[in-house]
Amino acid sequence: MQMQDFDTSHPYVSKIKALGYSLTFEKSQTFIKSLNSDESWYLKYIDERWLLCVNDVPQIAFLPEEALKFLAYRKFHIKSKRSQSLRFKSAFA
Repeated sequence: MQMQDFDTSHPYVSKIKALGYSLTFEKSQTFIKSLNSDESWYLKYIDERWLLCVNDVPQIAFLPEEALKFLAYRKFHIKSKRSQSLRFKSAFA
């Protein structure tokens, strides 16, 4: 998939950005990387699907709608994890 083949005007692109993620274009490929630098997953756009890779190992190919649900879940998970950590720290402060 060439970068020029990726349609950045597609409606789901604005939804990806609304979740706080950004599209990265590297070596003629499109990626979405984790918001948490401690996590080693990314989504790679291939043939109208988003391929989830963990530690550079392909795991599953999502349809765009499924990828959005995955991203929303991951963002919620990160927020939830941070708020639990803050509550734990404040309990012992």
